Amino acid sequence: MKSRALHHKLNILKMLYDTNLRLTASQFKISNANQYLIALEEAKLIKRIEIPREGTTPYKVGFVDNGTRKKAKEYLVKHSFLNVATPLHIVSFEDEGERGV
Repeated sequence: MKSRALHHKLNILKMLYDTNLRLTASQFKISNANQYLIALEEAKLIKRIEIPREGTTPYKVGFVDNGTRKKAKEYLVKHSFLNVATPLHIVSFEDEGERGV
């Protein structure tokens, strides 16, 4: 069985890879999802950018772009996760309108 951390990273990567969405850590129903997004970014499997907000601190969104797509696919293939169903259950879209993502 895969470690919990690897399982979370694979689920997040698969979600971003399949949907092309730009998601924040708070949208994932995974405790401390930011640690997994940071690890995926450091491995150059996803890209993260900071989005400014007026009157408050900015936030970051993670996504798979053209530059990370090939490496993300190779990682998913390596872990036999490319053909797994998109894990839509790990994301909450409730705050979507508020953030504008």
